[in-house]
Amino acid sequence: MNTFFAHQSVGANILTGIADLVRQQRAAVDVLDLTQARGVRSAQPLLIIHQQIGANREPLGKIAAFRQVLNATDRPDFDVALLKFCYVDIATQADAETLWQHYQTAIEQLSADQPGVQLVHCTVPLRSLPEGPYAWLRRALGHRHPSLIGNRARDWFNRQLRASFGAGHKLFDLAAVQSRRADGRSCEVNDEGTRVPSLAREWTYDGGHLNERGRTIAAAAFLEFLQTLQDSRKR
Repeated sequence: MNTFFAHQSVGANILTGIADLVRQQRAAVDVLDLTQARGVRSAQPLLIIHQQIGANREPLGKIAAFRQVLNATDRPDFDVALLKFCYVDIATQADAETLWQHYQTAIEQLSADQPGVQLVHCTVPLRSLPEGPYAWLRRALGHRHPSLIGNRARDWFNRQLRASFGAGHKLFDLAAVQSRRADGRSCEVNDEGTRVPSLAREWTYDGGHLNERGRTIAAAAFLEFLQTLQDSRKR
């Protein structure tokens, strides 16, 4: 199964995690940059063709670039394609709502233009939040950290994705992987009566990107998603 994965830096973290798993002989998958993939046949059952697409903080440009790749006449054969946004693409509720409208329209158009490509989806990654007594006190006093506002907006977008595409092996829920702590508990805070998930601090080195443990866990989850998708396509 040939999968086109359009991404930026967190996606690159995941691909590094996949390379780690391959090196450890824990995964059988080939990964190629889009510029290297034309005419290449993989000996592995899974082939990921990827490109760092568009620019961060310009999600509509990412959508346009994704469409351009899929509609190109000289592209490699894709069985599956997905576009992963970055956490910086959504900082406010207005960002989330605008992006959702454009994303829905683009997916509908691409589904009509490229009926031979199965479009699947990926939740937007989250940021970690400050922890400890001081952070709790600031929240209790009504001080909302910008990452909390951003995560709330990202979670709104992700809930739209889950409602629209959560069934039938169409959604890789990266945010759910990120917000599950090592002990299995959810990493979330209560914000004005709403439970808002965040990136667990044990998976990140800077509050947004994935460390070695985080990228390995996300990579394994991504490969499991692709394997399940491949199995479902065979039935």
